[in-house]
Amino acid sequence: SPLHYREIRQFIYGPATLNASPMDGALEMIKFLAASHDLHIISRRSAADGGDTIGFQWLERHGVLDAIPRERVAFVPYDIVGAKDAVARWWGISVYMDDQIKILRELSSVAARILFDPHDVGAVSAPLFKIKTWSDLPALLESRALAFE
Repeated sequence: SPLHYREIRQFIYGPATLNASPMDGALEMIKFLAASHDLHIISRRSAADGGDTIGFQWLERHGVLDAIPRERVAFVPYDIVGAKDAVARWWGISVYMDDQIKILRELSSVAARILFDPHDVGAVSAPLFKIKTWSDLPALLESRALAFE
């Protein structure tokens, strides 16, 4: 039911988030890329239910905000189609990575869109690219001569 879905979503994007560990290699790759690129985060977490506060707490706890300043982090509502694209357009994002194909398809303003698919279950075709691990990212960026600017 919609009520149960809302309760589950509030738990996942709430208390469960704070206990979640970073994915293998994620923090190291973020710090590596941030040394030479302006990285941004656009996350579907609603300020209406405190998801942005919990999101910032998680980012701070794991040192992500040492590499990506708070002003380059945006939280958008999860139920508004195109919300991530609006922010990406505003910031002039040219490369974007997400774990959901449907979100990548909404990002019409972004030239290079990368599916992060650690379980290798999604098939993609141009203009989408796919990686399975964080360590795959630099090779893709170099091979495609993509830039974060």
